[in-house]
Amino acid sequence: MARRQRHHHRHHPHHLRPRRPRHRAQLATFLYRLSTNDSHNDQTHTAAATAAATFTDVNPTSYYAQPVAWLVANDITTGTTPTTYAPDAPVTRAQLATFLYRLSTNDSHNDQTHTAADTAAATFTDVNPTSYYAQPVAWLVANDITTGTTPTTYAPDAPVTRAQLATFLYRLSAG
Repeated sequence: MARRQRHHHRHHPHHLRPRRPRHRAQLATFLYRLSTNDSHNDQTHTAAATAAATFTDVNPTSYYAQPVAWLVANDITTGTTPTTYAPDAPVTRAQLATFLYRLSTNDSHNDQTHTAADTAAATFTDVNPTSYYAQPVAWLVANDITTGTTPTTYAPDAPVTRAQLATFLYRLSAG
């Protein structure tokens, strides 16, 4: 009797897993690494490395500690509360829009202005114009970084997948 082999569905180190949600620790790391290859970093990485740890849930020896400190030093995040960053929580599309918008304010390579976002038409029915992410989403649209999940929706509360994050970062870098 031949033995059937079971296929284990483990994460292979060479698989991209494009549909898996990305976590806030991973986003911090991606944005930090993007900043080391670009001129938009107004503050040095040394300053970020020595920034005081403000979040009780960020272990100073974790792989994402320096990237989170850099986000704080560059006014890209204030955390999910004044004392927490929530590194293991999935990044929502609203949060990603806000992170990228704030990153762009420190961005000397960005040719588009925030004024375009201020006057951009509200194209998504699920983006409340008074929400914290309304202007960041409008900025993403004005700068051709997103077209939404459909022509009329952005899905602000949905988790960002790795494929979506790669697309957003590519379009941000190409701009």
